[in-house]
Amino acid sequence: YTLLGAAIEGAAGTPISEVIDNLIGSGLGLSTLRAEDRSVEDEFRSEVFHNNSVVTADNISWKLLGGGMESSVEEMALFCGKLMAGEILSPASLDALWMKPDNLQNYAMGWDSLRLWNNLTVPSVMKTGMQLGANTHMRLFPSLELGIVVFSNMRQKGDASSLTLDIAKEILPAFSVEPDEGESSGE
Repeated sequence: YTLLGAAIEGAAGTPISEVIDNLIGSGLGLSTLRAEDRSVEDEFRSEVFHNNSVVTADNISWKLLGGGMESSVEEMALFCGKLMAGEILSPASLDALWMKPDNLQNYAMGWDSLRLWNNLTVPSVMKTGMQLGANTHMRLFPSLELGIVVFSNMRQKGDASSLTLDIAKEILPAFSVEPDEGESSGE
């Protein structure tokens, strides 16, 4: 994705951060979805923690499309809704984005793609992001138009993912879907 960002930047003749803002952030009405720039003060940006201490976040500006963006959790949930509703990509493009290649277990174009969840035919896709002091997980059930987004300002592997799973276990019965206790997703 970093190479893709460089190629887009070269083709557009404009910094990838501006392309992201114009097409995705403000282009979709999501003003907090933008390139992360820790040199710019933001009263809504949380501090990040590691081992219960405040730490300086990693400089990830060099890999913008590979994990260098920031957003509010509310706008990331709106982004997920727009994505599942086909407002960002066509259904064919979403299928291509989320369809796992045969040679990779569950990984499809940057997303974990599961066609079977908790022994039920409930297609889901997931995206995890981590850096020093931060952990994010999005768990989407496109056929149910359900998305669960968790942001954490402490990096502990699996915490955000486990929380989205716990939330899904509580919510899915409302869709007449009964999840099993053990997840068989391969996470």
